[in-house]
Amino acid sequence: MTTERTLATIRRVLTDSPAADIRFVEAITTDSHLLSTHGQTHILFVHPEYRELVDELRQVTHPAESSAGPGGTTGTSEHSKEP
Repeated sequence: MTTERTLATIRRVLTDSPAADIRFVEAITTDSHLLSTHGQTHILFVHPEYRELVDELRQVTHPAESSAGPGGTTGTSEHSKEP
């Protein structure tokens, strides 16, 4: 995988599914990602380097809300490691 593919995947997932759960995992390299689905929910695992991009894209898809959503943390995760 390449960094460009990871960037494209982040953009596509947040455009198609603005409520997607993005998890930042240091164990994943910057040129990799893992997209998982759980029912209708998309879960995207990426390196923490992409946190700023994710925040910017969330502002574009939800300009009136914070990146965490209204009063919550839905769609983001502070987990440093995932199984």
